[in-house]
Order: sequence, then structure tokens, then C-alpha cells
Amino acid sequence: MLMDSDQKLIDDLPEAIRAKVDFSESLGLLTGQGWDAEPLPANYQPEYVEIYANGADDTCFVVHQGRLIYVDQDFLGDRTTSTFVLVIDEIPRYVQVHGELILDTLGGCLLPDILLSPAVQMSLLIRVLKR
Repeated sequence: MLMDSDQKLIDDLPEAIRAKVDFSESLGLLTGQGWDAEPLPANYQPEYVEIYANGADDTCFVVHQGRLIYVDQDFLGDRTTSTFVLVIDEIPRYVQVHGELILDTLGGCLLPDILLSPAVQMSLLIRVLKR
């Protein structure tokens, strides 16, 4: 059950957008949180980048200051996703549902090059190979 303030964010979305995200409260809430955000300025360097997929219930990929700090093993597998949400510095900036763009306020944001330590690279490779 959502808090009233969270439900209001969803309710304030245009009806056509609400209809496209109504299958997931999490997706609706993320879309509502980012809906009125101004586009990011040119050359904006994010501190945090988070990716949510498949209904947006859990973070599946997190980058902090250009370093990968979390990746869900299932996110690396051979599968497709019906939803994709990109959160920049705690504000949802990009939402795609079933291949349709719903929200895009990335503006001039520069997505970071992701740095992985050799230990993380090996760990991820081993996980993928064990499948």
C-alpha cells in the first residue's frame, strides 16, 4: 500500500501515461517522481546512476562516482526487459515501457564510463559462466 503522497504522484500523471504504467506501483511511482523534473544541464556529471528493470521493483545496477557498486546477477543474463528506468542522483530521468519512451529528462547528462576493478570483473565473469 502506497502512502497518500506517493499515490498523489501517480494520480497527477497524465491519464495516458498512468495507463501505461498502471501494472506496477513501483514503475508508476518512479515515473511520478521524475515527471516534473527539469532536464539536466549540459555536461552534467551524475554521482549516482541506478537502473531498474522489469516492473522497477528492485535496483539491478548501481554506479557511484563512476564505479560499479552493485549489479543483480539476473540483470546480466540473456533476457529481455519490458521496462527500463534510469535514475540519476535519486531522480528518475528516463522511463521506457514495452519499447515506448514514457519519460526523458536526461538533457545534457553524461553517463559515466564505468570502472570495474579486476576482482569485480573476474567475479562477474565467473557468475556468468556458471549459468
